[in-house]
Amino acid sequence: LATIDYGPAPTNYEALIKARFEESLFDPYSAQYVFSPPEQFWFKEAPMMGGRLYSGWMVKTGINAKNRMGGYTGRKYYGVIIKNGQVIRILEDFELQNMRRM
Repeated sequence: LATIDYGPAPTNYEALIKARFEESLFDPYSAQYVFSPPEQFWFKEAPMMGGRLYSGWMVKTGINAKNRMGGYTGRKYYGVIIKNGQVIRILEDFELQNMRRM
């Protein structure tokens, strides 16, 4: 673990995350975000998923945005992993809850 490269701590993480989610939200202008401070993070996928090691800075992000009917969907949570100024992986809330804490 001492040799893992997390990259530099992101300073513009809010803009990076908003830009990434704007691609998939129906109404990105209605989106309401909450962000945790970035923290060093790593995890390894299961072998059947490729076994890739991800390392970087994770920002826990909550998003509430309008759907096609014009109503807010309710806040959904994600773990956004950023490394060297790029979003490299987005974890769904259920993935975060199922991770083993070290």
